[in-house]
Amino acid sequence: MNFSTTREQSSLEITELIEGENGLTGKIIGAAIDVHRTLGPGLLESAYEACLVYELRLRKLKIESQKANNNFS
Repeated sequence: MNFSTTREQSSLEITELIEGENGLTGKIIGAAIDVHRTLGPGLLESAYEACLVYELRLRKLKIESQKANNNFS
């Protein structure tokens, strides 16, 4: 690996590698990278989650956000 590559190039290479094996996985990871790159570090997990849900829906993926588990067995 060439350590002179930028972080941005590295994440794109990783996304492209995963995209080749499984298109859905690549789309999800790409969306997560884009959200984190845009928002930066330090926010609550719930903020990243809400933005990731929005981003995945923009990318035409059908998703459900977390749901309460009412199974108390």
